[in-house]
Amino acid sequence: MKLDLVSPSIREIHGLDPYTVTFPDILDQVHPDDMDFVSKAEAKAFELLMGQVAPDNRKKYKVSYCFRFKTADGSYQLFNHQAIMLTTNKEGLQSKALNIHTNISHLTDKNNYRLSIIGMLGEPSFLNISVMDENRLPRQPSQCSANGKWMWSD
Repeated sequence: MKLDLVSPSIREIHGLDPYTVTFPDILDQVHPDDMDFVSKAEAKAFELLMGQVAPDNRKKYKVSYCFRFKTADGSYQLFNHQAIMLTTNKEGLQSKALNIHTNISHLTDKNNYRLSIIGMLGEPSFLNISVMDENRLPRQPSQCSANGKWMWSD
């Protein structure tokens, strides 16, 4: 997977060089305990979009879920991931997407570990989809430090 455009703010937020960063570099910033969820959320989103949405309508959906992302200071903070399909190939598969990651740790300290596929332009939405075994959810933050960053206990 190739990155065409990366915001220069990735350096300030994640400590990554916007001119040399790769997709694996970005994945390496995901909290290890959240990688299983991210993988399952992406697989479920693909399954639903390819299986239940007509090819001509797939660009009318936004995929959204949250995960912990490493920041430039080495801490992990909660981010909301949003992805919109921009172009598709002849088979209706995604060929280019816009991905937006927003730090939401100032809004909440808990991840619901749910996937939402939000319909735009009048399309129906698939909201709060569970993709994980509820008994195996990753740990939640236990306390907020003095500088406002959430801390996870082992």
